[in-house]
Amino acid sequence: MDENIQETDIQPSDKAEKGNELLNALNVVREQMTPEMFNEFITYSINQLKNNYMRDWQDNETYIQNKLNALNIPFPNGTTNKEYSQTFEINDDDFERVEFEGLEEIGLQWMKEEGNNRFSIKGIPTVAGDYKLKMRCYYRGWIP
Repeated sequence: MDENIQETDIQPSDKAEKGNELLNALNVVREQMTPEMFNEFITYSINQLKNNYMRDWQDNETYIQNKLNALNIPFPNGTTNKEYSQTFEINDDDFERVEFEGLEEIGLQWMKEEGNNRFSIKGIPTVAGDYKLKMRCYYRGWIP
């Protein structure tokens, strides 16, 4: 037997009660394989799970980006030293939180208005020029 491979039972922790069935299945598989084969099996399985997760994550990211692009939120140009106000609504309950970055440095701020998904950008622009703002939408139930 390879001295780098340890042969041990896989034991659940106190907090992993839900994983008992999986651990029992892994122990059955381990008993049917050599330690080398089992290590290869575990490595292969983890890689497959990671690849599937990454593919699903990318699919979800594309889906969410497409939903966000479909909102088509207008941001009209402002004028330096003149009041700016733009209110918009995100009519998609799947976005649970919205934030903006980069507004403060040009004299603007954003706030959540009364209503479910209603927001506004207000203030007096202090700097002329074109600026890219970052709008960050947090999709309900999905952690990036």
